Amino acid sequence: MRTFKVHHTNDEVEDELNAIVDFGGTVLDVMVNHRAYGKMTAALHIKCRRDVHIFVENLRSGKSTPLLNVTSGYHFHTVSADSDAVLDEIEQMLSERGYLAELLPYEKEFLPAMKSALLDAQSPEAGC
Repeated sequence: MRTFKVHHTNDEVEDELNAIVDFGGTVLDVMVNHRAYGKMTAALHIKCRRDVHIFVENLRSGKSTPLLNVTSGYHFHTVSADSDAVLDEIEQMLSERGYLAELLPYEKEFLPAMKSALLDAQSPEAGC
């Protein structure tokens, strides 16, 4: 499991999520760290293109916008995969597509606690 800080627009949500699942990752959550409101996290458990399609359609058909909008496009995804090698490939792909954002010094401090909380709350995955 690894947490990636990413940055993109609303129009790039589908591409970002499809790319992660195509590389073998499961997007467990999305988290933003807002200066006034603090950390806000939503479980996603997106593991295949079908899940991505449903998520994106829910955004398009509702009156809500992606959580990334409250932090000017910056957000975090915790991603699980079968191996560290797969996570390395996902990280490289996110970087090549320009989605990967640099961690600020204070962000490095809260990521280990976030990972620990996720391990405690992780639900079993169903098939796509």
